[in-house]
Amino acid sequence: MRRIMGALVVSCLVTSVAFGHALYIVPEGGETVVVVFGHGLQPDPKVKESSWQRMSGLKLTARGANRPASPVTWTKAEHSLSAKVPAGTQIVAGSVDYGVYAKEGKSPRYIQFLPKAVIGAIPTDGGVLGQACSLELVPIMESGKVRFRVLSHGKPVANAAVEVLVPEKNEHVDVNTDDTGLTPAFDARGRYAATVRHEEAKSGEVGGQKYESIVRVATLVVDVK
Repeated sequence: MRRIMGALVVSCLVTSVAFGHALYIVPEGGETVVVVFGHGLQPDPKVKESSWQRMSGLKLTARGANRPASPVTWTKAEHSLSAKVPAGTQIVAGSVDYGVYAKEGKSPRYIQFLPKAVIGAIPTDGGVLGQACSLELVPIMESGKVRFRVLSHGKPVANAAVEVLVPEKNEHVDVNTDDTGLTPAFDARGRYAATVRHEEAKSGEVGGQKYESIVRVATLVVDVK
């Protein structure tokens, strides 16, 4: 009961946001990851350079089974970012404040991207980042199927809208989390990309620009074998 109540409390603090561009960390085999911005896992040549300039503050970390998180340096490619990670890395995570953004006719929002990727086998704990992370997705294997748990500062988020790119189908599936922060199960094998967005009604100002809410966009890329 305590766990369920925690999920309900977190869900009341945020509301679902319509899906749009997101930041994804994509393992490329060996010790290379690529960071892409768009609706999928391929570099998008339509993304403007001004958008990449907003990503200049991106911080990446990598951690292994017996190694704490350490900083990872990335470089700019033509339509993506690229980084080398240490051998044995299991989890690569990032965070970047995209800044204030407003579509025409919409109120200004402060946007933060929180991408994460699992490299290789899924760790026993799913690669959870913990209480310091404001929003994350964690893969959970059950009876050969995968579910995705949404956490905010380590607590499950109920009724969160999650978009899942299902392997081989090349299509997105929209699902919602239950009272324990879990999505329905998926049984396909291959590479998944999951995205969750939450908006918090919290106004502020940064760099002379005012905003009326904060939007956090968390993503996860994981291979299920």
